[in-house]
Amino acid sequence: MFSEIFNYDNGFWRFMGKLWDALVLNILWMVCCVPLVTVGAATTAVYYVALKLARDEEGYVISSFFKSFKENFKQATALWLVLAAGAAALAVDCRFLLAGDGGGVLPLALFFLALFLYLSVFNYAFALQARFYNSVGRTLLNALLMTVRHLPYTALMLIIEGTVFYLFFNYIPVIAVWGFGLVALLNSFVLNRVFSNYIPDENKTLPEEG
Repeated sequence: MFSEIFNYDNGFWRFMGKLWDALVLNILWMVCCVPLVTVGAATTAVYYVALKLARDEEGYVISSFFKSFKENFKQATALWLVLAAGAAALAVDCRFLLAGDGGGVLPLALFFLALFLYLSVFNYAFALQARFYNSVGRTLLNALLMTVRHLPYTALMLIIEGTVFYLFFNYIPVIAVWGFGLVALLNSFVLNRVFSNYIPDENKTLPEEG
């Protein structure tokens, strides 16, 4: 009995190890996001490690994080700038909706559809950047296509994020210590299921969507 409890290969200790790794990832992400322009590279690096953790692949969290941060910096930053511009456009739209009477049901429905698509593309885009070699435009297009093609998984990731934020604001404030690291790790279990459809021979080239 005691040998099983202190066996570090059992499910409990593997879970605790992943929880610790998520905490480390969150700290690295927050530190590396400080200049703001590095958000894309930091987010890609988190997903690079989290996707491996979700696949039970061994590796050093910190060194793997900075390896991805360096290798993906240029393209991940370009990806982030595009998505940041999209976020700014959504913020402007939201401000106009709140300032007026909403403009009716249709503008409100279109805004929430755009918000859903944006959040979903964001969830896929940096994970795609971490997992596959593609141009920024192709990565964004693949993220959009996967959002629609794998809608149940897309919704599940948004539910995961909503649940973590709900628990943080209402019941478990300490969950902020794990923050984005935990969200990325949980999402990575879903993303690996999606990505497995595009890796028939475990190479690192994403097939062209069509």
